[in-house]
Amino acid sequence: MNNICMVGKVVSLPELRETVNGTKVASLEVEVERNFPNSEGIYESDTFLVTLWKGLAESCSSLCDVNSIVGIKGRLAARNFDTKEGGKFYNCEIICEKMSFIAK
Repeated sequence: MNNICMVGKVVSLPELRETVNGTKVASLEVEVERNFPNSEGIYESDTFLVTLWKGLAESCSSLCDVNSIVGIKGRLAARNFDTKEGGKFYNCEIICEKMSFIAK
């Protein structure tokens, strides 16, 4: 089972693009606060790359603002690449399946 649910703050405006066959896609960075404080009592946060496709990408690009609070349901996708130097590069992103706008 591959499910991710999170609530976070939009860090950057979505970048709406089109694939070569005309499918809309957008990328979005979302900052999510951790559930526990660090040793100094500060709640740190993590920033995740979220990818949205088709109508969801178009809606998000027209409605999202920086600092909007959004709920995201999706799945985690991993991509692995061989580098020119002979090493490996690992990348994970969240593929959004549903987005809810909680606050602007």
